Amino acid sequence: MLSKLAVKRPVTMIMALFAVFILGTVSLIKTPQALMPDIDYPYALAMVTYPGAGPEEIDSLITEPMEESFASVEGVKNMISMTSEGAAMVMLEFDMDIDMNFATLDMREKLSLVQNSFPDDASSPTIMKVNMDAVPVMQIYAYSDKDTAELAQYLEDNIIPRFERISGVGSVSMTGNTESQVTIDFDQDKLTGYGLTMSTITSLLQAENVSLPSGTAKNGSQEVIVRTYGEFEAVSEISDMPVTLNDGSVITLKDIATVAEGESDAQSVSRLDGNDTIALGITQASGANIVELSDDVQSAMESIEKEFGDEVRFVVGFDQSDYVRDSIRSVGQSAVEGALLAIIIIFLFLRNVRSTMIIGISIPASVFATFCVMKVLDMSLNIITLGALTLAVGMLVDNSVVVLENIFRRNRMGLGAKDAAVQGSKEVGLAVMASTVTSVVVYLPIAVSGGMTGMLFKDFCFTIIGALIVSLIVSLTVVPMLSSKLLDSSISQEYIKIGPFFYKYKIVNRFAAMIEALQESYKYGCRWVLKRRKRVLAILLIVFIASVSLVSFVGWELLPETDEGTFTITAEMPYGTSLEDKDAFLTPIEEYCLTLPEVEHVAFSAGSSSSPLTSSDSNTISVTLKGIEERSRSSEEVMKDVKEHFKDLAGAEITYQVTSSMSMSLSGSDITVQVMGEDVDSVSEAALGLAEELSASDAVSETITDVEEGTPEIKVVLNRANAANYGITAYQLASALSGSLSGTTATSVTVDGETIDVVLSLSDQYSDSVEGLKNIMVTGSTGMSVPVYQIADFESDNSPVTISKMNQKVIQNVEVTLKDGVDLNTASEEIYDVVDHYDFPNGTYYAESGMQQEMMDAFGDLLIALIVALLLVYIVLAAQFESFILPVMVMMSIPFAMSGAFLSLFLAGMKLSMPSFIGLIMLIGIVVNNAILLVEFIGQNRETMGRDEAIAEAGSTRMRPILMTTLTTIISMVPMALGIGEGLELMAPMAVSVMGGLIASTLLTLFIIPVLYAIVDDIETKRGSRRLAKKKVRLYREALWLAKRNARKEKKER
Repeated sequence: MLSKLAVKRPVTMIMALFAVFILGTVSLIKTPQALMPDIDYPYALAMVTYPGAGPEEIDSLITEPMEESFASVEGVKNMISMTSEGAAMVMLEFDMDIDMNFATLDMREKLSLVQNSFPDDASSPTIMKVNMDAVPVMQIYAYSDKDTAELAQYLEDNIIPRFERISGVGSVSMTGNTESQVTIDFDQDKLTGYGLTMSTITSLLQAENVSLPSGTAKNGSQEVIVRTYGEFEAVSEISDMPVTLNDGSVITLKDIATVAEGESDAQSVSRLDGNDTIALGITQASGANIVELSDDVQSAMESIEKEFGDEVRFVVGFDQSDYVRDSIRSVGQSAVEGALLAIIIIFLFLRNVRSTMIIGISIPASVFATFCVMKVLDMSLNIITLGALTLAVGMLVDNSVVVLENIFRRNRMGLGAKDAAVQGSKEVGLAVMASTVTSVVVYLPIAVSGGMTGMLFKDFCFTIIGALIVSLIVSLTVVPMLSSKLLDSSISQEYIKIGPFFYKYKIVNRFAAMIEALQESYKYGCRWVLKRRKRVLAILLIVFIASVSLVSFVGWELLPETDEGTFTITAEMPYGTSLEDKDAFLTPIEEYCLTLPEVEHVAFSAGSSSSPLTSSDSNTISVTLKGIEERSRSSEEVMKDVKEHFKDLAGAEITYQVTSSMSMSLSGSDITVQVMGEDVDSVSEAALGLAEELSASDAVSETITDVEEGTPEIKVVLNRANAANYGITAYQLASALSGSLSGTTATSVTVDGETIDVVLSLSDQYSDSVEGLKNIMVTGSTGMSVPVYQIADFESDNSPVTISKMNQKVIQNVEVTLKDGVDLNTASEEIYDVVDHYDFPNGTYYAESGMQQEMMDAFGDLLIALIVALLLVYIVLAAQFESFILPVMVMMSIPFAMSGAFLSLFLAGMKLSMPSFIGLIMLIGIVVNNAILLVEFIGQNRETMGRDEAIAEAGSTRMRPILMTTLTTIISMVPMALGIGEGLELMAPMAVSVMGGLIASTLLTLFIIPVLYAIVDDIETKRGSRRLAKKKVRLYREALWLAKRNARKEKKER
């Protein structure tokens, strides 16, 4: 009906095609570009800072109340907390189907119940969802002739606001900067001699540096505002500020302190390619187009450099959009190459330019319509969705090829173009719809599976589903309409006419002759296997078992490695290591990286981390490599070069890691053993002992634990009896020490338009040694000053650097990295065998985690999806054939397809991963299509000929379209299967498994389906014969019974 309407209304169809191309183009332009789909991670975290407090104190006062309040939050799967010096963080992992907006609101409500019990100096809690938008997508380095503090202020006032106004920019962070400040270093002896304290001077500075309204007054007839103005306008005014003593005499501030304007102590160092810089990290807003964002930022930088000249210059150290552009270009190029190869295959089969043009038009029509579907579903253009389109190109033409081939065959049999278009599409319409439905339903279980599989591949599935539905519509409308206008049975298949010239085909005719020979040979082969059905089944069963056994040799992995051209080197150093020492330690590594030919940029940062997510100092070298076409070594190989060069470097724990966009979704190590218990000491002891035992395994490259050397601390314990004589409390002692050692910001002064903090502290001699600390003077409520050592005792100790918990249990991770070439699944069995036999201290135990556990969870989800897909396909086939037996027979091609997939992965040297597993599920919907068409035609042929002849004739007739659809699908996937170019590594295993499965299933389907059909038909025939015989017996007995009854009746009547 649909095809007939399309043939009757060609102008309408042509206008619809134009509309599809226009809307598809607009959708493509408007669709945001990204590296990966927008993943809604089921994580949220709460952070609280408490400056100056140790981990144990914060854990008791802040972390534990937070954990207790979050325990009643709905939908929580796991609760993880990290407490470090000055900060507490609690992260909640929720169920996959939870509404994260509601979850964070629930967290705020629960936390508000305990928030008032936090210490006064603790910050207000910050609650946020965890997502990829928090990770910088661009790292820009600014430099100029200004000093660091001046440049930082300049960037903050002039540059950062301009970046933040760019559409798509989420936030701009700055590192490597220092700030201007006025320092007032007091001489304690002079302070004490004059009877002054730092708190007195702080109050005086705050009282002097004011500008306050004082009411109104009359100035003649005019009312004016009166303002008392006393703000400092220069540093010299602070230095000359008078201080009135108790005896009434007056001195100036410079008499008791050194007042100077300078820079704050550097907390971090930032360099790019060996040059000192300030780093600006730019994050993207949710749903932003990363490519447009990068272009706008680049344009803004060029504009700023022209506007401000040499005031500031920029270098882009890292731009994720480069990899996004290259990946989208590579995947898109693979799709175009695949489509062209598919068209060539179709031309080889049909030997008709017009027929090939029909397919050539149907492919872009389907693709552009799919762009519209993606826009409606609010998807982005990324390597997953583009990979789906690339893999779907071959499947997109399947329906069109089947319809066109049947129309073409009918046209060659003598029907006119219009009649052939209507009748040919009608004959295969039902089979095409059924095959599309079977292809579609296999993706639904993956899309709704949840977990990592659902997060990563949901858009992949819906993209292919949309493409397949669109291709069905195109095959039943556009293809018949174009066929009715373009097909001409008089056009020769032996040559092509261009103007007055005729060009005879050579390679094309040889290919056609080969296909015809195969068709004839197939008839004999089909008849041969039909006579030896049991023997053929036995051989095929042996082949299947042998192929499946290859799984143990293929190996397993969660995801294929992707080379985004970046890796990091992180050094964890003991607490208290100076910034200069950190710089000196990492500089040789930085310099070596700069000598490597593959390196484009080396970014260096050292200093204390401001993030509560990390407990140690952040000392990192980030290496960005040239494009994959410009280098001969992978990121992994370059990183190993650096690692080998510095393998003997001691003094810090150095971690090397290839970074990728998947880092946030996946665990960093191959296998992670989580050691858990009630107290830090016993858990740390168990973790260190287990790590030592695991290191002895032949499969293990290295083990790393979370156990860190404790932070050295001096406990100042108040002697309350002595302190009471001076009216000093523990709080007063802590405040005095904090102000003397760390400094106190008393006020601020505006100089040349820049607001500068005024910081008070004692001279460095009191913080340079414990003896100096003991001699700090503390003033109590009595007004008397006393050195600290007279009212307090000093104890040396180590406190935990970080207290980590999971579900309110202390946890330490033992991360295991395997040697190259070691299979993850095999190694995990060996690793956990060691763990199971390890003697854990009382109260401690372990849990599995890491990449291996994530792999098992993902494969478990995919196995369920595979089983559900099989059931859905069976339901569709049973409904189509109105039979419970025929669907089983049709689906017998699926196991052989999977055996072909395993064999192809083995030959390609690839492992069974999430993408290749999804390829196995895809095969379920693809391979049954050929069997559906074959069974459909066998049924039609049996109306006019015997069974075996009907089977052989159907196979010979359908061989041509079966080979066409199979080859177009396989050939279109070749560019992606090769995995050459950015972004293709992730999807290559999927293409390889589909190609291998299709090759095996096609070769076997043409023989196993006829054999199974004949066996099932024999069974049905025998069952029918037995039923007929039973029916005859029953009818004979009924007739005999009736005859006897009638005889008795007649006898009785006589």
